[in-house]
Amino acid sequence: MVYTCPSLYTVGSTCALSCKNGYPRAGTDTIQCDFDLNGDPNWKWAGFKPFCQGDFATK
Repeated sequence: MVYTCPSLYTVGSTCALSCKNGYPRAGTDTIQCDFDLNGDPNWKWAGFKPFCQGDFATK
């Protein structure tokens, strides 16, 4: 997973997500840094956790 974060990794920043080697991404295309219920910085996203779909089949 490649994170493109113009505002670095600061609370309130939004990062765009993409996958290496042209693999398709599943889930949202952005994540946002925000505070969790304990007041700690944490990443949040809409829907399920984004991930890259690789071809793991052997040839």
